[in-house]
Amino acid sequence: MMKYWKKQFFAVLMILCMVWIAGCSDSDDTEPKPINLTIVHVNDTHSHLEATSSSLTFGNVQTTLDIGGVARLAAKVRDVRSKSENTLVLHAGDAVQGTLYFTKYEGAADMDFMNDMKFDAMAVGNHEFDKGSEFLAKN
Repeated sequence: MMKYWKKQFFAVLMILCMVWIAGCSDSDDTEPKPINLTIVHVNDTHSHLEATSSSLTFGNVQTTLDIGGVARLAAKVRDVRSKSENTLVLHAGDAVQGTLYFTKYEGAADMDFMNDMKFDAMAVGNHEFDKGSEFLAKN
Protein backbone atom coordinates (compact mmCIF):
# COMPACT_ATOMS: atom_id res chain seq x y z
CA MET A 1 0.00 0.00 0.00
CA MET A 2 2.87 2.38 0.85
CA LYS A 3 4.51 1.78 -2.56
CA TYR A 4 1.30 2.84 -4.28
CA TRP A 5 1.19 6.15 -2.38
CA LYS A 6 4.87 6.79 -3.08
CA LYS A 7 4.27 6.32 -6.79
CA GLN A 8 1.24 8.62 -6.66
CA PHE A 9 3.14 11.23 -4.66
CA PHE A 10 6.09 11.25 -7.08
CA ALA A 11 3.76 11.32 -10.10
CA VAL A 12 1.94 14.37 -8.72
CA LEU A 13 5.25 15.97 -7.76
CA MET A 14 6.61 15.45 -11.29
CA ILE A 15 3.49 16.95 -12.85
CA LEU A 16 3.71 19.98 -10.56
CA CYS A 17 7.40 20.41 -11.42
CA MET A 18 6.65 20.27 -15.15
CA VAL A 19 3.85 22.82 -14.80
CA TRP A 20 6.11 25.06 -12.73
CA ILE A 21 8.97 24.80 -15.26
CA ALA A 22 6.61 25.52 -18.16
CA GLY A 23 5.53 28.71 -16.39
CA CYS A 24 9.11 29.94 -16.18
CA SER A 25 9.21 31.04 -19.81
CA ASP A 26 10.83 34.38 -20.53
CA SER A 27 8.49 35.16 -23.42
CA ASP A 28 6.01 37.93 -22.93
CA ASP A 29 3.18 36.58 -25.11
CA THR A 30 3.60 39.35 -27.69
CA GLU A 31 3.65 38.56 -31.35
CA PRO A 32 7.11 38.49 -32.92
CA LYS A 33 7.89 41.61 -34.92
CA PRO A 34 8.69 41.19 -38.61
CA ILE A 35 12.08 42.36 -39.79
CA ASN A 36 13.04 43.99 -43.05
CA LEU A 37 15.69 42.07 -44.96
CA THR A 38 17.55 43.58 -47.90
CA ILE A 39 19.27 41.18 -50.29
CA VAL A 40 22.02 42.36 -52.62
CA HIS A 41 22.49 39.72 -55.31
CA VAL A 42 25.13 39.55 -58.03
CA ASN A 43 26.13 36.75 -60.35
CA ASP A 44 28.33 35.93 -63.30
CA THR A 45 30.77 38.78 -62.73
CA HIS A 46 33.46 36.75 -64.56
CA SER A 47 36.45 38.75 -63.26
CA HIS A 48 35.15 42.04 -64.68
CA LEU A 49 36.91 44.06 -62.00
CA GLU A 50 36.99 47.23 -64.09
CA ALA A 51 33.84 48.92 -65.32
CA THR A 52 33.30 48.69 -69.06
CA SER A 53 30.59 49.75 -71.50
CA SER A 54 28.69 47.55 -73.87
CA SER A 55 26.26 48.44 -76.64
CA LEU A 56 23.07 46.45 -76.98
CA THR A 57 20.46 46.61 -79.70
CA PHE A 58 16.85 45.58 -79.13
CA GLY A 59 14.90 45.81 -82.35
CA ASN A 60 15.71 49.30 -83.64
CA VAL A 61 16.73 50.66 -80.24
CA GLN A 62 20.40 50.78 -79.37
CA THR A 63 21.54 51.43 -75.82
CA THR A 64 24.85 51.52 -74.01
CA LEU A 65 25.21 49.90 -70.61
CA ASP A 66 27.92 50.25 -68.01
CA ILE A 67 28.79 46.77 -66.76
CA GLY A 68 31.12 45.32 -64.21
CA GLY A 69 33.40 47.18 -61.91
CA VAL A 70 34.29 46.19 -58.40
CA ALA A 71 34.47 49.85 -57.29
CA ARG A 72 30.87 50.46 -58.35
CA LEU A 73 29.74 47.24 -56.64
CA ALA A 74 31.60 48.06 -53.42
CA ALA A 75 30.06 51.55 -53.33
CA LYS A 76 26.57 50.13 -53.82
CA VAL A 77 27.05 47.45 -51.15
CA ARG A 78 28.32 50.10 -48.72
CA ASP A 79 25.34 52.34 -49.53
CA VAL A 80 22.75 49.58 -49.07
CA ARG A 81 24.31 48.38 -45.81
CA SER A 82 24.29 51.94 -44.44
CA LYS A 83 20.53 52.13 -45.04
CA SER A 84 19.50 48.66 -43.87
CA GLU A 85 20.73 46.93 -40.73
CA ASN A 86 19.63 43.50 -42.02
CA THR A 87 21.44 43.07 -45.32
CA LEU A 88 22.62 39.90 -47.05
CA VAL A 89 25.17 40.22 -49.84
CA LEU A 90 25.14 37.12 -52.05
CA HIS A 91 27.00 35.98 -55.15
CA ALA A 92 25.36 33.30 -57.27
CA GLY A 93 28.59 32.00 -58.78
CA ASP A 94 30.92 32.37 -61.74
CA ALA A 95 32.78 35.19 -60.06
CA VAL A 96 36.01 34.29 -61.81
CA GLN A 97 37.31 33.60 -65.34
CA GLY A 98 36.99 35.66 -68.45
CA THR A 99 39.40 38.60 -68.27
CA LEU A 100 43.12 39.22 -68.01
CA TYR A 101 42.66 39.74 -64.26
CA PHE A 102 41.82 36.06 -63.97
CA THR A 103 44.68 35.06 -66.26
CA LYS A 104 47.19 37.12 -64.26
CA TYR A 105 45.92 36.61 -60.68
CA GLU A 106 44.06 33.30 -61.09
CA GLY A 107 40.98 34.55 -59.24
CA ALA A 108 42.83 35.81 -56.16
CA ALA A 109 41.98 39.44 -56.96
CA ASP A 110 38.28 38.60 -57.27
CA MET A 111 38.28 36.73 -53.96
CA ASP A 112 40.19 39.52 -52.20
CA PHE A 113 37.66 42.12 -53.37
CA MET A 114 34.72 39.91 -52.37
CA ASN A 115 36.24 39.33 -48.94
CA ASP A 116 36.80 43.09 -48.54
CA MET A 117 33.11 43.66 -49.34
CA LYS A 118 32.22 40.95 -46.81
CA PHE A 119 29.94 38.84 -48.98
CA ASP A 120 27.71 36.74 -46.73
CA ALA A 121 27.54 33.72 -49.03
CA MET A 122 28.42 32.55 -52.50
CA ALA A 123 27.19 29.68 -54.61
CA VAL A 124 29.83 27.80 -56.54
CA GLY A 125 29.53 28.18 -60.30
CA ASN A 126 31.15 26.03 -62.95
CA HIS A 127 34.02 28.49 -63.52
CA GLU A 128 35.08 28.31 -59.88
CA PHE A 129 36.34 24.82 -60.82
CA ASP A 130 38.46 26.04 -63.76
CA LYS A 131 41.61 26.02 -61.60
CA GLY A 132 40.67 22.85 -59.72
CA SER A 133 39.43 22.18 -56.23
CA GLU A 134 42.64 23.61 -54.74
CA PHE A 135 41.48 27.07 -55.83
CA LEU A 136 38.20 26.63 -53.96
CA ALA A 137 39.92 25.34 -50.84
CA LYS A 138 42.36 28.25 -50.85
CA ASN A 139 39.78 30.96 -51.44
